[in-house]
Amino acid sequence: MRYGSICSGVEAATLAWEPLGWQPAFFAEVEPFPCAVLMQKFGATKPKRLLVPDEADTAKERKQRELWQKKTETFPEGGTVPNLGDFTKITKEDYDGKIDLLVGGCPCQSYSVAGLRKGLDDPRGNLSLEFARLAYRLETRWLCYENVPGILSQGQGRAFAEILSALCRWEVKVPVLGKKKNGDVVRGWKNSGIVTSAPGGYGL
Repeated sequence: MRYGSICSGVEAATLAWEPLGWQPAFFAEVEPFPCAVLMQKFGATKPKRLLVPDEADTAKERKQRELWQKKTETFPEGGTVPNLGDFTKITKEDYDGKIDLLVGGCPCQSYSVAGLRKGLDDPRGNLSLEFARLAYRLETRWLCYENVPGILSQGQGRAFAEILSALCRWEVKVPVLGKKKNGDVVRGWKNSGIVTSAPGGYGL
């Protein structure tokens, strides 16, 4: 099994899958510390594409991107597994061969109860939709997507419905769980379930 990993962090997936003989075709990480860990532990290259400072939404984010660029410029060359960096710009031409599986957990701050809970209105939350776009761009057979429990309740469940819709290619609505005594419909997500796909989409 060959896989690509996005928002790789320090790469828990590779640690778990190494004993199975699964092989990473690429990583995608931009933050300096996890990039350094990927280089040391898993033979990754320095990141190919960093986040562009001029494309930042705020002055604070721009400064952070500039700092990350300076830090990663000091990293040594080498490595055998490409770290493609900014996963929103990955194409099939960026790595050798095909992948069977795409794994990733996009930034959780926009969904976590510890964050501001802006969901898909937060650029970080919107990366969940970029994960779906990348899966179709790379034509990978399998997906493994991880996020925080708060994604189920953010926006009364509508954010998760939109992510599922992007993956399965039909409009998924937040399920009806029941009714209140006053007749109002209660909607929400259970902790497990199945979503069938439209033609060409992913079953979930």
